[in-house]
Amino acid sequence: SRLILLLDGEQILGGCGSRMDPPTAYVFPESYDRISVVKGPQTVLYGPGNSAGTVLFERSHERLGKAGVEGTASLLGGSSGRSDQVLDARGGTRDFYVRGIGTRTHASDYRDGAGNPVHSRYTRWSATAAFGWTPSDDLRLELSGTRSNGEAAYADRSMDGSKFLRENVAFKGEFRRLSPLVERVEVQAYRNDVDHIMD
Repeated sequence: SRLILLLDGEQILGGCGSRMDPPTAYVFPESYDRISVVKGPQTVLYGPGNSAGTVLFERSHERLGKAGVEGTASLLGGSSGRSDQVLDARGGTRDFYVRGIGTRTHASDYRDGAGNPVHSRYTRWSATAAFGWTPSDDLRLELSGTRSNGEAAYADRSMDGSKFLRENVAFKGEFRRLSPLVERVEVQAYRNDVDHIMD
């Protein structure tokens, strides 16, 4: 409650009054380019609620140099059924772009040192689509949407998290070098709906 989390400039809160789904339950770090931590209330740039600090999950938004498609993909596998998949692709021209990001992570119950299974499996996924207009190096307008969901088994309580649904729509505008006195102006509007169920 003393940290503020911003996902590319958007504040997100958990849906459970008992704090069983903190904001981090809806963050997929693999889908962001940078994670920054601002210690304490050292800045007023990010609004209230940051007496202990601010955590920024940010994406890069460089203008495409030429028409084409670029992207990254990664796969991870581990013990106890652990697997991660990430796909981030962007294509377009210098004036327009489309970006799609998909992530999925899964793990099965693991076994403790005595070989006993521990109730701990989880699955999470997210999908993001963004459409942008960049007519110059100094202007960017973007419309985006995200949907994610997941479920988690908890070894330390009598209920599991059966739903962590987040639906998001956002509009962002960035204007640079407007005058010798104004370096940059950012405008954004967004809506997040979180539906969290324990059973």
